[in-house]
Amino acid sequence: DMWRLSGIFRDVFLRSEAAVDLADVELRAGLAADCTTGTLAFRPVVRNSSDRAVTVDAALELRDPTGGVVRTSRTTLQVEAGAETRTELALDPIPGVLRWSAETPHLYTALVTLMAGGKTISVHPMRLGFRRVEVRNGQLLVNGQPVLFKGVNRHEIDLLGGHHVTPDGIRRDLLLMKRYNFNAVRCSHYPNTPVFYNLCDELGLYVVDEANIESHAVSYHRNILPGSKPQWEAATVDRVERMAIRDRNHPCVILWSLGNEAGWGQAYHAARAALLAADPERRPIQYADMNLVADIESQTYPTPSWLDKYAAGTAQRKGERGEKTTLQQHGPQPSTKPFLMNEYAHAMGNSGGNLDEYW
Repeated sequence: DMWRLSGIFRDVFLRSEAAVDLADVELRAGLAADCTTGTLAFRPVVRNSSDRAVTVDAALELRDPTGGVVRTSRTTLQVEAGAETRTELALDPIPGVLRWSAETPHLYTALVTLMAGGKTISVHPMRLGFRRVEVRNGQLLVNGQPVLFKGVNRHEIDLLGGHHVTPDGIRRDLLLMKRYNFNAVRCSHYPNTPVFYNLCDELGLYVVDEANIESHAVSYHRNILPGSKPQWEAATVDRVERMAIRDRNHPCVILWSLGNEAGWGQAYHAARAALLAADPERRPIQYADMNLVADIESQTYPTPSWLDKYAAGTAQRKGERGEKTTLQQHGPQPSTKPFLMNEYAHAMGNSGGNLDEYW
């Protein structure tokens, strides 16, 4: 479903780090049940590649959208030679926070500082948003309110650069979406370049972040690849885990997708477990080819009449070409989960009609 072009499209770089530095920082910003009180967990991982043990301080300074300091926290860690040490600090409750949503993308700034022997080793500024994502009573809620996705599937493609996209080009894409009332983007069918998520945080777009897993016609609606074959499970889990670890600090990411059109099987049970372990926020999961392991029911190219039945609670799941479902693939039917058309208008050439019936 994309142009086949060869080459290296993403930035490739080398980074020199200090012998003692942050290997990872997880900032889990959320809202309490009242959707007005902020919660924040700070989880630094300090790596010591030197040949002696060190004592370091990891500090967090939280600033509001105007630059005012909201909270500070500090912890001391002992890190053995050639080892990593992790810890967690909770900074909640934080009353009266400005909430992040597609309509109100309020961003706070966290300054994470690592110090040793009274000297600053490194400072990492990171943006975060306070918001709450949950599935309740058959609806997807953001900050306690049901969300209607007005979404688009987006490939990384540029008029002149092919699959090499620039920050300015991505911004133009996203501003065009906002101008035409889109509020959601699905990363079809791979995690995007990091600047994309920064801009979605800033401009306010809900993101379905999708793992780079697709075997298409080989496995579509079949238990083949990765299926339940042990030799493919590790690769499936690895791609899902790396996506979650890289992107979990972004407030724009409100759904994870385990991939696209790669069939079903035991590999996806393992992928779901690994993804939730890598994302303590436990954001909902979507995967149209195996709704059993998803929190969101989804199907590609359903008809408007089938959607009417789903809303009435009488629709029986089937594939877009009439493939029969099984309990192992899609679970009990009819489903009571929220529904997402992960794809429904694929325009190649001059097609793309009947959008008015869908809406």
